[in-house]
Amino acid sequence: MSETYNIGTGHCTPAILDVAPILFQGVLSVTAVKLTCVTLRGAVQLKNLHPLNTLILTNNQFTEFPRELCADIPLLEELIVTKQQIDTLSSSSFSNITDRLEELILPFNDLKFIELQAFATFYRLEKLDIRSNRLEVLRSGTFAGLGNLTSLNLGDNRLREIAPGTFSGLQKLRIINLEDNALESLSDTTFNNLISLEEIKLYGNALKIPQEFCVDSPKLEYLIVRYQHIRTLSPASFARMNTEVLKELLLEFNGLESVEPQTFARFRHLKILDLSDNSLEILRRGVFGGLDELEKLWVVNNSLRHVEPGIFSGLKNLRLLDLRDNRLTTLPSGIFDELKHLEKLELFGNAITAVTGSLLQATHELSYLSLGFSERIQIEPNAFQGLSLNFFLLNGDQMNYLSAGAFGGLTTEVVWLRRKSILNFKPNLFENLTITIGFVLYEPEVTLVDRKSWGLDSKIVLRSNPLYMFGDEKTHLY
Repeated sequence: MSETYNIGTGHCTPAILDVAPILFQGVLSVTAVKLTCVTLRGAVQLKNLHPLNTLILTNNQFTEFPRELCADIPLLEELIVTKQQIDTLSSSSFSNITDRLEELILPFNDLKFIELQAFATFYRLEKLDIRSNRLEVLRSGTFAGLGNLTSLNLGDNRLREIAPGTFSGLQKLRIINLEDNALESLSDTTFNNLISLEEIKLYGNALKIPQEFCVDSPKLEYLIVRYQHIRTLSPASFARMNTEVLKELLLEFNGLESVEPQTFARFRHLKILDLSDNSLEILRRGVFGGLDELEKLWVVNNSLRHVEPGIFSGLKNLRLLDLRDNRLTTLPSGIFDELKHLEKLELFGNAITAVTGSLLQATHELSYLSLGFSERIQIEPNAFQGLSLNFFLLNGDQMNYLSAGAFGGLTTEVVWLRRKSILNFKPNLFENLTITIGFVLYEPEVTLVDRKSWGLDSKIVLRSNPLYMFGDEKTHLY
């Protein structure tokens, strides 16, 4: 039966507990030792704790790696050393630690420098976490010997330079995290030959040139690039990247102003693309060319004022399209016609001036629709005719722009009105709108609703708590 030997407290006080070597005499059966806010006197060793496989050292005032304490523990597989005052890892820091180690966790230690070959003996190591330190430069050879490594976390350091060849030999690396550093550029060969790489996290740096994101990895499935300074994306941006198996590309918060046609044409198997929280004003025809397998597309919170006809051509497998919080006023005729499998369409937070009779007629599988209107909104008769939704979201502040029966012919399980100013409706606004479950009012009181004047059936369930929704009637929707 496994046993953990826990000494110390999670809340350090000025009087830090001293532990003498005698403390561990007679302790033979533990598999894990955790020392928190504990300093050690004398030559304390754990090598006689033969079943020990996990050692956790937290806030022990170490100024160098505790080599003697960790030495010669024969079955040690997980070593966590955190919140110390260790600024250097030398080539001898781990010299007496068993090569059975599989996880080495070293965050929050004030690390500034790692000597070459420091990890060379850990040929079985699978996870290395050096996040939240003060590293500025990584040199070629830093990770030599880690041929079995699958996860490397270097996030939240001060990295400004990664030398070519730094990651050479990491043939099994699947995930690398470089977020929240000070990188302004990367070599064309930074990620070369990482043949097992599936996920790269680069957000929170100052990278400026998208051509630098060149990844020679046949297994790369997830690429996250956020909080950079990328103004334009073009086909050349990813020209040297292996895009064969990429499934998710997340590009939020980069200051993007333009994306050229065919930029993503080589991403044949991409399922998810997120361009939210940028500065895009126009989406040109061909931008999404080649994304035959794309299922989810977010372009939320940009400055979109125009989308060209045919912009979504070829997205035959798209199920979610989210264009919330932009500046769209018009949508080209037939813009959604090729989206035969679209299930969720988000247009809330725009100022749409017209909904034509043909705008949504081809979206036969649509089940969720949100809309935002301008004061000049014109809805053609039968614009919603034949639509059958699970959820219909509207902005209550804009409803006074609409005429009676504006949603005639539409059937929905639930209507949800957001905002407060919903009392200036035209009489019978919801006439000929079929609601099968209920009506949600976000913020206003249900008691203020005049069902008859609104054109609501007396059997319609009303809710004012959007968190409660209609849990009893249709829990799977929410």
